Amino acid sequence: MKITKTLPLIVLASSLLMGCGAIRASIARDAVIRDATEVHQFEASRIPKQRCFLEMQNKLFAEGYSAQAGSGIDGAFSFATEWRAMRDNNGQLTEDRLMIQLIDVSETHYQVRVQRSVKNNDYGTIDTDRDHNTEWELIQAVDPEGAAMIEQEAQARANAARNG
Repeated sequence: MKITKTLPLIVLASSLLMGCGAIRASIARDAVIRDATEVHQFEASRIPKQRCFLEMQNKLFAEGYSAQAGSGIDGAFSFATEWRAMRDNNGQLTEDRLMIQLIDVSETHYQVRVQRSVKNNDYGTIDTDRDHNTEWELIQAVDPEGAAMIEQEAQARANAARNG
């Protein structure tokens, strides 16, 4: 009789522990991807800047962004979008725009930096932060080999966190 009363408690405790492991795994995976994205370098001989730049523009155009006038001209590998209107999770009208730069870190390597600015029209504020998600999506699209190595490390850390 006691077993049937304690069984639901055991199941609940096990579920909570498994849930905590899944949360730890997700946090560990996301941290690896974020950290690797911040320092990821493209090898210019393998992935020319022009190719990366065009992939980036095509991705943003597909998401509904448009180029700011004069952006990306004169051979400069930087690109700014116009403000794009949208509603946030609370239904408030916001606008966002992106500034993308390909930055040389050596004669043979470069990095991509994406800054996202979000303007809240209801409060009149503008917040600007580095957009790691867009950078990660670009790495996946342009450098699948590099992305696979990052993903492999992220999964290994997630598994360790889940079991630890």
